[in-house]
Amino acid sequence: MNFVDEGKLLVGSKEVQEASLNIVVDAAEAVLGNPIAVAKLLLAVEKTPFFLQNQLFWVKFEAFLNGSFIDEESRAKMAAVFAGKGDREDNAVRLLATIDKVDSMSKIKFLNNATRCLLAGFIDLTQYFRICRAISDTLLEDLLFLRDHIKEESIFYNEEVQGLISSGLMYMSDLEEETAYSFTPSAFILDQYAISYNDVDRYPNPTRIEEKKKLDVHYFGSDFYKVGEV
Repeated sequence: MNFVDEGKLLVGSKEVQEASLNIVVDAAEAVLGNPIAVAKLLLAVEKTPFFLQNQLFWVKFEAFLNGSFIDEESRAKMAAVFAGKGDREDNAVRLLATIDKVDSMSKIKFLNNATRCLLAGFIDLTQYFRICRAISDTLLEDLLFLRDHIKEESIFYNEEVQGLISSGLMYMSDLEEETAYSFTPSAFILDQYAISYNDVDRYPNPTRIEEKKKLDVHYFGSDFYKVGEV
């Protein structure tokens, strides 16, 4: 049973039926793994005529919840991580804003991957929100271009390169007499912990970012790349 289905079973309970509804608070509690909050949101969906934008948010939100919270342990970890650094509810609202902003279901899958990495301890909360920002603020086609070309040392200018420059994921580098562009350290982090996290051939042994910072050179697949602080 997925997380949202569990919430659906609670919709008819007295606790949910008699509870007051606060959409923002309940949504924040839902991303922290509270099934009662999910049930209250489902009840609100049933009683409220949603506009298209609201309906689109719910589709993305449901996909995020089901893809991120596969068991009770993951829900408990999410609440603990969000409470461990900064304000618990404020961090939840930051995540809600990201979910609302993303413009494709593929990006929701990237957010799911980043969330799993957060809960596994591969990235910390600040790194998680940096990845979330890159996902929400970058065109999907540019993210896919990054995925397909991340192992190339230098790339000549095109529209995708411009988009990735604007997102801080590429920079200008010199290649003899011609101007070329390379991926920033943040691009490799975004690819490993979000875009291509499920690609076990590319990243067979996920490790913490902090462990990678101890080395000057890191190995990805068949290529090496230099990194600095993230």
